[in-house]
Amino acid sequence: EKGLQVGPLDDTSLPRPDSKAPPGSELLKPHKGFVIKTWKQEPGKSDFDREMGKVFINICTHEDIDPPTSQSVTSPDGRRGESWSMPNLCSP
Repeated sequence: EKGLQVGPLDDTSLPRPDSKAPPGSELLKPHKGFVIKTWKQEPGKSDFDREMGKVFINICTHEDIDPPTSQSVTSPDGRRGESWSMPNLCSP
């Protein structure tokens, strides 16, 4: 079983105002969004898998990163759906 929680993003996850970008890169200061926390939990256990741990995904926005877009598509067997493009930026 897998767990998933979504909640507000707090200020501790964003770069500090005095942060400096490494040489050859640009520091983007994102606008707050939300955080997704997920983990693996074995059936019958009440706690998450300590070896696998938890994963936190911070969802933020910035003017220099394009917004998501979608397009209606039809598969070869006639099923219809949406194809999404999610521009992103990964950071440590």
